[in-house]
Amino acid sequence: MAWDSIKVSGEVISSADFNVRTIRIKQALGAADLVTFADGDATPSVANATLFNTNNTAPVTITDFVDATEKVISVMFDDAFTSVAENANIQLEGGFGPLGPLPRYSGLTFRYDTVGGFWVEISRSIYA
Repeated sequence: MAWDSIKVSGEVISSADFNVRTIRIKQALGAADLVTFADGDATPSVANATLFNTNNTAPVTITDFVDATEKVISVMFDDAFTSVAENANIQLEGGFGPLGPLPRYSGLTFRYDTVGGFWVEISRSIYA
């Protein structure tokens, strides 16, 4: 299901421009930094932020988010090349992994399970 806009804190955000939308969501969430994963990185670090985006130029499957701490992270997909693996490091909702490649403008949110030592998907928004 496609969408034209969303409302965050009373502000309407258009889906037409992903970069503008990303900045506005970042501001609305109070995120300190938006970090873009390096092109081709299958195990990106999530040490210094909670809001990330992909920007791959060729197919990549993320197999882990390294430098994990007890936190929630959101990943927005700014390309159509990124997949996410279902493995011992990442548990996707429904256990049907791998997921992707995800359409541009999609997003996933994960929390880190410190007891099990893996990421658990807690939210998914697939742009169609």
